[in-house]
Amino acid sequence: MPRVAELVRDFKDHGVRFFLVDPNREDSAAALRGYAKERGLAIPVVRDTGLAVADWLAANRTPEAVVVKPEGDIF
Repeated sequence: MPRVAELVRDFKDHGVRFFLVDPNREDSAAALRGYAKERGLAIPVVRDTGLAVADWLAANRTPEAVVVKPEGDIF
């Protein structure tokens, strides 16, 4: 997570947006916000208990980074 926090800082002024996707049903929204805050990540956290976002991003492990172009295409 330190690397993610660094990337967020480095690219925030370049129009790059970051968010975390959590597919774990047992993780509450409050716990996810706390996780991000504890690690200094000022980015949205998305609960994805149905795996719709993970499937769209073709993410198949945790953690995994995915780059999405402005048009919505996976890079």
